[in-house]
Amino acid sequence: MKTKNILTIKFIFRLMLCAILFALPSCINLKSPHPKIVYYKLTQTPISETKATSLFADKSIFIKPFRINSDLETSKITVSENNWTVKKYNYHQWTAPLNEILTEFTVNRISRYGAFRRGVSTSAFSTNNDFVLECNVLNCIINNSTTTTRPNNVELSISATLLMPDKATLSFSSIFSKTYTKSLARKDNSLETAVDALSILMSEITDDILIDIFQFVK
Repeated sequence: MKTKNILTIKFIFRLMLCAILFALPSCINLKSPHPKIVYYKLTQTPISETKATSLFADKSIFIKPFRINSDLETSKITVSENNWTVKKYNYHQWTAPLNEILTEFTVNRISRYGAFRRGVSTSAFSTNNDFVLECNVLNCIINNSTTTTRPNNVELSISATLLMPDKATLSFSSIFSKTYTKSLARKDNSLETAVDALSILMSEITDDILIDIFQFVK
């Protein structure tokens, strides 16, 4: 009787083991791995043939971090499809949030010109800075189009305000404020053409801002 009970227990154990082994593959995630994230960054256009190359002053400027609306304050590349739907790509991203990308781009480009001989500051404002530049990204749209009736381009709009600090009162006076808007057509819907177009637009707008600043620099 004991032997029979032992055999019965062994049989039940084997059945349970087989059931577990049979069910195990269904518990394992057999999905393919997530695709790798591709990162993009903007590229400066050459400065050698621009109107800003002749600008020099014994001044300094502090460039504040760019402001941007919350929808674009992300590292995910945002694209407008036929002006109807907006998509954010999980696996195609900027190397940093877009507002940081544009801030760094502007700082680097103005620094490359060497126009402000006393330096371009970004880390912390000092009362020794002669000027303060505030920029707000009003619009930055990558338009993808599958029809001939809608644009296939990149649009960029940035407002810039130049401030002069008053060391006595620790206040600021506005010297000028202006909005810069540009667009550039693309040959296709690839992200490569979008990044190239945005690089060109950002270079041109930064140059325009710098030229306008020097109308007030003495």
